Amino acid sequence: DTEQTRISFTTMLGSAEKADVFMRDLADFAAKTPFDLKGLEGSAKQLIAYGSTQEQVLPQLKALGDVAAGVGTEKLPQLITAFGQVQSAGVLMGSELRQFTEAGVPLIAGLADHFGVAESKIKDMVSQGKVGFADVQTVMMNLSGEGGKFANLMDAQSQSLNGMISNLGDAWDQFLRGQGAHLIEWAKKFVEVAIHIVEDVLPKWITKIQEIVKFFYEHEEALMI
Repeated sequence: DTEQTRISFTTMLGSAEKADVFMRDLADFAAKTPFDLKGLEGSAKQLIAYGSTQEQVLPQLKALGDVAAGVGTEKLPQLITAFGQVQSAGVLMGSELRQFTEAGVPLIAGLADHFGVAESKIKDMVSQGKVGFADVQTVMMNLSGEGGKFANLMDAQSQSLNGMISNLGDAWDQFLRGQGAHLIEWAKKFVEVAIHIVEDVLPKWITKIQEIVKFFYEHEEALMI
């Protein structure tokens, strides 16, 4: 799984070196959150697919993760999707605003503070296409930043029992990944041999076995006697 993830990030980021650095940064990030590493890798892939750069992903995950830690960690995928759709479109639309609102994110209040208008005006601004992705990103960063409603909630959640169990799982995954890296090339060679046996050796064996079975069948009466 780790090798396949590395291949994916290599393709997305343009080089194996960038992929290795990014995966290490993600692992360090996961160790300080209540989210598991595999889930965060999936979220990072989504954000990159929606248009985030390598440098943007971790700050965005920090903001979205802190908010999710406040409204429910299981809602992180929903927030990633809504955030990514806004980024892809360039503007906030009513459907994404509903996704944030239904998830419990006070985005309307945050946007009202951001623009210095009444909350009642935000929906009209959204329908008129006046709320851009940069505005949404700023509000999400403010919600999770110093003094924000969800500031550093991931860190607090990671100190809970469930968070500690998640971090234990991440540590174990990291151990397996490190040890697995030493064996993966040997494993590939083993699989190559197995493929050779299945494709080239077994058919010859089966042919011989069929010849023997045919011999027994043709000489059954003599053999019985």
